[in-house]
Amino acid sequence: HGERHPELADVKDLRDDLEPHLAKEERVLFPMIRQLCSADEPIAFHCGPSRNPISELIEHDRAGALLEQLRDRTDDYIAPPDACDSYRALAKGLAELESDTHLHVHKENHLLFPAVITLENERGRPTRDAVARHGEQQSAG
Repeated sequence: HGERHPELADVKDLRDDLEPHLAKEERVLFPMIRQLCSADEPIAFHCGPSRNPISELIEHDRAGALLEQLRDRTDDYIAPPDACDSYRALAKGLAELESDTHLHVHKENHLLFPAVITLENERGRPTRDAVARHGEQQSAG
């Protein structure tokens, strides 16, 4: 398809942008949030307060721009007349991905991230003892 449909190269760019972002959420931020929610006292995270990784993840502008570019280049994700079934399925999936991504970004930026920062602020700053205990737990785990 590549020679007749150069817009498909944008799908790789989108994947290359989204995969590291989602991996960072799954490997760094979401475990921090689970730990914060189950803790009875302030937690000293390896990267500092939760707002540090949140500030890196809150920017979804590139993914949004790539999706907008894909939508424009595919005429709102409409498969061209010469498209095979795989291309048609891809076009439908990209439309769903754009919708899901907008919802994902909205929930994170307007609900999850502010709630996490508020919870962490309510817990207060970790004491030196809490920092030491957390370091010991990380070493043992």
